[in-house]
Amino acid sequence: MKKIFDREKILKEAGILLITTVMLLSTVVTANTEQLHNQPLMLEEGWTMMIENTTADPGDVGHVIQVNGTWSDDILKYYVRIYYDPEVIEITDVNADGCIGETGSPYVYHFDECFIFHVTFDDPYSAGAGKLANIVVDIIGGPCITEVTFCVVAEYNYYKDSNNVQHNAEVCNGILVIGEDTTPPETTCILEGEMNGDIYISNVNVTLEATDDMSGVDYTMYKLDDGDWGEYEDTFVVSDKGEHTVYYYSVDNEGNEEDEKSTSFTIGDPCYIELEISGGFGVTVVVKNTGEEDFTDVEWSIILDGGFIILGKETSGKVDIPAGESVEIKSSLILGIGLGILTEIPTITVNAGCAEKTTSAKVFLFLVLGL
Repeated sequence: MKKIFDREKILKEAGILLITTVMLLSTVVTANTEQLHNQPLMLEEGWTMMIENTTADPGDVGHVIQVNGTWSDDILKYYVRIYYDPEVIEITDVNADGCIGETGSPYVYHFDECFIFHVTFDDPYSAGAGKLANIVVDIIGGPCITEVTFCVVAEYNYYKDSNNVQHNAEVCNGILVIGEDTTPPETTCILEGEMNGDIYISNVNVTLEATDDMSGVDYTMYKLDDGDWGEYEDTFVVSDKGEHTVYYYSVDNEGNEEDEKSTSFTIGDPCYIELEISGGFGVTVVVKNTGEEDFTDVEWSIILDGGFIILGKETSGKVDIPAGESVEIKSSLILGIGLGILTEIPTITVNAGCAEKTTSAKVFLFLVLGL
């Protein structure tokens, strides 16, 4: 393979070194000793590229990273420029071994922070897919989890079809994560259901989502309350009233196990009482029955806390509320001061059956203000 280091030729082939568009499409390519995860970098006009780690052992020196390509036309030449972080890796070689350029004329230009790979074919190469280049890198600092960023810049990456028409790439980048996987997965518990305040009033759908940036999730284990452990497969439903706890953890493909986690929730009866609080001479509360059945002997209370309240700190009683109707309850005579000056502003807590509502209001003598 012929190698040339000619800056004038580089500038001539590359064109004007001006990036006018900055669009980043990110992809993570993750490697470990047994499993490869790769995702293509999408480029425009039928051109697709992929950076892939093909090393057998991420702890070894001399990782071979492939730059693969797919094109929609017969190809006369291609030109790939990739930037990288020289503080993280050292590129020891860029070659066309096993690449489509092996039958053409490959050129490699290697700088401190980028390399350029340029291939011209003797005859047009058929449209399709193939390996464009091999990048051989050493990880600086030895085997560890390392992020290596490769930046593919639009103006310097293209292929020319059999009519010598140039097809450029969009700006994009790729990240290669390479090294020994010692980090466990991360599992999240998602609860879905109709709620009344902090209480679910019907079925609760429980979903466990596990992620792992390196080797991938092998399985997730869970149990509900004091039940048996089982392997999680799909969303499950909890409908029994009362307090519940879901316990869970995940294990990745390298055997790293997450510490056990738990998420608790409560399922109760729906509350068909709504409260609306207003002030004036004392506290007035409109209690509405939104259900289809009459409520009788509903216990209620109005409690003022804070400020300097002489009279009317607590009022309570019972009330009947017909279905779909509202009744009005009032505090007893209130006398006090609570304006936020010298004394704090009081809080007002109203309870009526299953419903509770808390707010704050200023008190000046017999008046409740700010509601």
